[in-house]
Amino acid sequence: MVITGTTATKHQVLQDSLRFYDPLGLFPPVELVGKLLFQDTWKRGLAWDESQPGHSRKWLSRTSELHLLSDMHVPRWIGAQKHKLQDCEAHVFGAASKRAYVVVI
Repeated sequence: MVITGTTATKHQVLQDSLRFYDPLGLFPPVELVGKLLFQDTWKRGLAWDESQPGHSRKWLSRTSELHLLSDMHVPRWIGAQKHKLQDCEAHVFGAASKRAYVVVI
């Protein structure tokens, strides 16, 4: 993933956040940072290309570390066989704050 932004404008935060693709939903905290920063742009009433004072450093810090996710490897096979499926368990975890919530199964 290539991040092009050098400032945290509403347009750049949205564009860079949408480049992060997580079809299995394994990295909600990574997605959440971009979504919260984008939400802040709306709350402040900023125009699409108006810079966010004080948020550029946070945005650059977040985007500069995204390349580290390319080193992650998540095996998709859980090792279950048809005759042993009754031994499988599903675990559900949830967390919430005033600004966001997440559920992982």
